[in-house]
Amino acid sequence: MFTERYTEYRLHHARTSLITAIIIAVFLGIGAVLLVWVQNETYWQGHETLRTLIRDFGSILIVTLTVLIVWEVALRRSFRDELLNVVGLSRQIHDAGLVNLPWSPLDIPWKELILKSNEIDLLLAYGKTWRGNNKQFLCEFLQKPSSRLRVVLPDHTADHVVEELTERSSKRTTEELRGKIENAEDHFIALASDYSAKGHLTLWRMNIAPVFALYRFDDIVIISFYSHKKLVGVPHLVCKKGGQIFDFALTQLETIISGDAGRARAIFDNRSPIILEPSASRDGA
Repeated sequence: MFTERYTEYRLHHARTSLITAIIIAVFLGIGAVLLVWVQNETYWQGHETLRTLIRDFGSILIVTLTVLIVWEVALRRSFRDELLNVVGLSRQIHDAGLVNLPWSPLDIPWKELILKSNEIDLLLAYGKTWRGNNKQFLCEFLQKPSSRLRVVLPDHTADHVVEELTERSSKRTTEELRGKIENAEDHFIALASDYSAKGHLTLWRMNIAPVFALYRFDDIVIISFYSHKKLVGVPHLVCKKGGQIFDFALTQLETIISGDAGRARAIFDNRSPIILEPSASRDGA
């Protein structure tokens, strides 16, 4: 079927090109004949105005057809290819569900996203800056009884996870990074332990090192890439539900926390009567 359609397309393309070439050749011939005709001085004596009109018409005809030849031979194909590339890229963006691509987290309306959501999923290395900037909004979010916050952090008790994250960060030791992850756990548990918190918070430790940060706010997902070098900004993919990136991100998250793949284990649930697996710092408290 595909071969037949391609063959039909090639025949149609060749036929159209042939017809176009014949038309151009005919009118070029007419223009050339007109220009030769007006060169006869004796024949046009007393008809200078008509001669001028015919000469100008012949010149315009040849110039116009010359431009048309250039368009047919070179420019049209380039324009067509560029247009197809733009249309193809637009389709890919639509299928991916990409709605924005900011390079700075300051360009993302975190407050609005947090407060308007009913469900939030977070997958972070530790997110110290993000947590500090949005602590108040997360507290307000958890005050809603219908709110659900799921947080996935690296397992700071797993040496291979902490060592891999340390290798990516040239300015931190293993123990410093381990402490930052544990502080992130304590941060989220403290939010859910507040007397005003009525929402549901669950916390997981995953035994793999994350390669990106993931934030899901109901029907919006944001993926932020981790950098191996200190940079002013990194790309943040802001995507909507129904797109390929949203589906990919949610599948990744659900696979990690499902337990089937053994990638993560739940360590805290504020609706559970006990802490499933308290950290060392909370044990000593």
